[in-house]
Amino acid sequence: MKRLIFTILILVSWSATSSAEIYHSSFGFSINIPSHWLIVSKQEVKDNPDLFNFENEVFKNTDKAMLNQIKNMILSGKVEIYYNQNTTNPYFRDNINVFILAGRLPQTVSASKAACRSLPAEFSRAYGKPIKVYNCGSRKVSGLNAFYSEFDGVVDRTKSIQYQVQKSPSVIITITATCKNQSLKVIKKEFEDIVSSIKLN
Repeated sequence: MKRLIFTILILVSWSATSSAEIYHSSFGFSINIPSHWLIVSKQEVKDNPDLFNFENEVFKNTDKAMLNQIKNMILSGKVEIYYNQNTTNPYFRDNINVFILAGRLPQTVSASKAACRSLPAEFSRAYGKPIKVYNCGSRKVSGLNAFYSEFDGVVDRTKSIQYQVQKSPSVIITITATCKNQSLKVIKKEFEDIVSSIKLN
C-alpha cells in the first residue's frame, strides 16, 4: 500500500475541467484553490481515457499495473488532483494530489523524529532510487495536527512537499505538491497558502 501511495506522487500531462476559489472536497474538507490551479474530475478521466499516457518517458521505470490502479482510484473518487497551469511545461505539470489514509500521526516529539528518520529509506524503496528528505516534522495546520515532509520527487529534477493532516482520530488527509525544482519557490508558497486554508466539514 505504501508503494502505491508514493507512486500517486507521479503525475501525468492532461487537460482539466474546472477551476475554483473555494473547493469542497469529497473527502470532507474545503480548501481555497487559486483559479490557475485546475481541478481534474473523475468525469474528465472517464471522458478522456488517453489522459494516462503510460508510454511517457517519466513512467519508464514505473509499474504499469500500479499506474492503472491509480487511474482506477481517481475514477472511483479515492484521489483528487489539481495542477498549476501557470508553471506547466512539456517536461512536467506541477501538481497537488489528495487522498485519505487510515491511521494516526505521531503523537510525541520522539515519535515524530523516528518517523522522519525512517522516511528516506521508505521513499527510496518505493521510488527505486535514493531519495533525500530535506525537511520533516510535526506542525499545526488551521489548528489541526499535521506531519510535514519535503523530499526529492520520483521524477528527476522535481521536489515533493507533503502535509498529512489528522481529520479524525483514525483518518488522515494526505496533501502532496510535486513540482519542478525551478518552480519550487513559487509552488511552495502557493501550497502553504492552500493548505493553511483547509477547513473540515
